[in-house]
Amino acid sequence: ELFNAVQQALKKRKVSVRYAEKIELPFRGLVRCAVCSRVYTPYLQKGIQYFGARCAASCVNPKKSFNLSFLENALAKFIERLVLTEAELIQLDASTSTDISLFEEKRLKEIEFNDRRKKKIREDLAYLRTNKLQLLRSGVYAPEMLLEEETKLNTELVSLQNQESVSDLSMQAAMEDIVKLSELLKSGSSYYSFAKSSEKERLIKIIFSG
Repeated sequence: ELFNAVQQALKKRKVSVRYAEKIELPFRGLVRCAVCSRVYTPYLQKGIQYFGARCAASCVNPKKSFNLSFLENALAKFIERLVLTEAELIQLDASTSTDISLFEEKRLKEIEFNDRRKKKIREDLAYLRTNKLQLLRSGVYAPEMLLEEETKLNTELVSLQNQESVSDLSMQAAMEDIVKLSELLKSGSSYYSFAKSSEKERLIKIIFSG
């Protein structure tokens, strides 16, 4: 009985850094050291949320801890840098016009090359099928080699046809998506500045879920 009582007393006095249940704090598990990749664990101290990391012994990162405000401000500046400025939008629009012309010219050359190649493959296939017996009897092809050659040509033909059937995303459409993304990030940045910490965490997860 005395032994059990001592064990109970020791358990009450035991201090552990681990919680039986993790406290729900914003940005838990999302922040890591850029040097050693150790996770920054959130904790509360005098009502203020902090993040601390037990970095590797060889880690040269001096920032072992910081508070929630430091993290949220750093993320706000990072989101702002993702938004295109007016000057960047003008430069993007100007360079896009030139790049589209070059892209379309290159695409036309590829189409012409593919058309010539497909025509040649169809001619070769037609020749093999028309002269199959003659090619086998003369020993030009063994049965296995003839089948292999026909399969090879058919595979290449299907590959060229698939390249044409896949719809290419034009450079213009890609640029429009980039501009739209910039506008969304700009709206998100405004929302972020007025959001609560839990809402900021959700927004960060959406932006960087990639």
